[in-house]
Amino acid sequence: LSNTVVILFPAPRAGNHGPGTPVGAVVASLSGSYSISVPPGTYVPLAFGSNYVADYPASPVLTLGSQTINTNLALTIATSSITGRAVDAANSGFGLPGVFEPASSQSGQIAVGFTDTNGYFNLPVTSGNWSLGGDDSGLIVQGYVGSQNGVNSSAGSTGVMIPSYRSTAMF
Repeated sequence: LSNTVVILFPAPRAGNHGPGTPVGAVVASLSGSYSISVPPGTYVPLAFGSNYVADYPASPVLTLGSQTINTNLALTIATSSITGRAVDAANSGFGLPGVFEPASSQSGQIAVGFTDTNGYFNLPVTSGNWSLGGDDSGLIVQGYVGSQNGVNSSAGSTGVMIPSYRSTAMF
C-alpha cells in the first residue's frame, strides 16, 4: 500500500491496553518494506494507511537485541468513519489545527488521523464503539491538554466534538 506508515511502540505494560507513546516511525516503500533503527528492547510495530486501521492485539511483540528482525504487518480495511472537530473547550468555534487524533476500539483496533487547518478530522474506522482524543502529545505544541477520558463515539458518527483545554501552568 502506498503511504503506509509504520509506528513503533514500546512493549505492552500490565494494566495498559493501548500502545503508549511512539518511539519511532517510518513511511514504508511502495513495496511495503520498512526499516526502523532503535536500541535493544521490546517493541510492537503497527502499520497505518489511508482507509485502514491497525490491530494492536494481533501485532507482533518483538524483542530486539543487536540483530535485525524481519516481520510482516497486517492492516484491516475501514468500513466506516467518524468525523468531527477538535476545539478549544472554552470556545467551540475555535478549531485546533494539525492535532494527531488517535482512536481505539474496545477490541484493540487503532485508527489515526490529523485535524485540518480548522480542526476538522475524518477517522477511518470499523464498526463498533471507539474512544477518541485520549492522547495529549499532539496538543502540547499548541499549549493545550486533552481530557483523560477522551470522547466515546460509534462508527458512522458525525459532528463529534473533542474539546481540549488551554494549559495554564508549566513545570
